Order: sequence, then C-alpha cells, then structure tokens
Amino acid sequence: MIDSPFEKNASNEGNVQKGVSSLQKSYLCAIKLLTKKDYSEYKLSQKLLLRGFSPEDINATIDQLKIKNLLREDDYCELKIKGMMQRNYSPEYILASLSREKINISKEQIEKIFWDHKVTSKIQIKKIFEKKLRNLTSISQKDINRALNRALSKGHSLALAKECIATYTTESEDY
Repeated sequence: MIDSPFEKNASNEGNVQKGVSSLQKSYLCAIKLLTKKDYSEYKLSQKLLLRGFSPEDINATIDQLKIKNLLREDDYCELKIKGMMQRNYSPEYILASLSREKINISKEQIEKIFWDHKVTSKIQIKKIFEKKLRNLTSISQKDINRALNRALSKGHSLALAKECIATYTTESEDY
C-alpha cells in the first residue's frame, strides 16, 4: 500500500494546522474540481495555482491523483478530441488546442480517432454548411461567405472549404 501524504499519521501530524494541511486542502480542492469536470494535468495545476496553492503542494497533489488513477491524461485527451471533432473542429485546430494545454499528441493520433469514427474534414465542413445555410430559400454570396468563415474559424483550409461549398451549392440546387 502506498503511503498517502494526505492521511494523518505520526509522520506528518506536526505539519497539520487546524486539522488540515495545505497539501490536504490542495488535494480536496482538486477532487472538487475533478468531480465537476475533467481537466488536463496542466489545466488542473493552473486552477490550483489560481486558488493560491504552492507549486510543491500542486505537484504532490497531481502525483497523488495519478497514483489513485483520478487524473487520467489519456482519457481526458481522447474525450477532448471526440468532443471537438463532434463540434466540427479540424484535426489541426484540435492539435493546437491540446498543445496549449501542454498535452503531447501527434496529428496522426488525432486522425486515427477521426478515422475510427468515420469523420473527415469534408464531412465536417458539409455539416457546417448545412447548419449555416439551412432554412434559406435562396443562398446569397453573403450567406456563402458566412459559412466559409465558420469553416475557417474551426481550422479548416480555405481551399477545402471552397471545394466543399461548390459541391454543396450544386447539390442543393438539384433539389
């Protein structure tokens, strides 16, 4: 069994002030945050820093959460990719987002998740266009530009978006 720095015992009773050490407070705060939402290791440490905990307490807390399997970066990463994929973000955009959270993952790993779920950038762009252009009786250039901008804001390339909009407008004229 692993000794937890969070449990009272003879070795750390001197560190306990008013019943709870700063390390225990950090751990309890992390648990409370994780019950509401999953976090990456980096984001959780940032949250704890903002709450005034010391870097030493934060590192010990994160180590303990990992030991107890309560902070699982791989699961968090996969859920984040799937969520962003469902919201039609491109693999490049997802990669950039994860790198801002200090998560090391390759574009190939992201593309594998896309492949496993049978999602491509073209499918995503088509969904963006369907959402932006539905319920319009006629599609103006302004509407097309708005849909293209939406696809670009989600990290898709302009060339691919233009190709998809040409296909989309041709298909919608057939109906």
